Amino acid sequence: MFIAFNVNAASWQDEPTEAIVGIHLLSDYGSRYQFLSTDISATTVEEAVRKIDWKHGFYQVVVVLTPGVSMEVGGSDNSIDGFSVMYRNRHNRIEAVIVSPPTTSEAMAEILMEFIKGGNLICIDLSSIQSKKCCELMICPVL
Repeated sequence: MFIAFNVNAASWQDEPTEAIVGIHLLSDYGSRYQFLSTDISATTVEEAVRKIDWKHGFYQVVVVLTPGVSMEVGGSDNSIDGFSVMYRNRHNRIEAVIVSPPTTSEAMAEILMEFIKGGNLICIDLSSIQSKKCCELMICPVL
């Protein structure tokens, strides 16, 4: 489940990780940027998340399906930072942060893969992802 916020962001169109369709990587707490791929597929997402050294750095992988609609997973497995997930839909002025964060990079990859299947989803049942069962998606109204 995500907690949603109403957001006014005037300049998201100038931010590559929100405006350019594809897979993006931020590292060093967001100070370094790399565009990974225009191919938004389960294979590409899984590969991008799998090859990151989550233990020795802080990373964010962002998938942008359409300009202004994205899902971001990130953090570190360094026992200090932990992981988090954020959904953004700038057109509807929504930012949603996950309530119960994933505990593994595999779970983060699964969240991104479900996002590319489902599009504008807001809530994900993480219990099914972390137990490696089939993921169930729930579309939740945002007030």
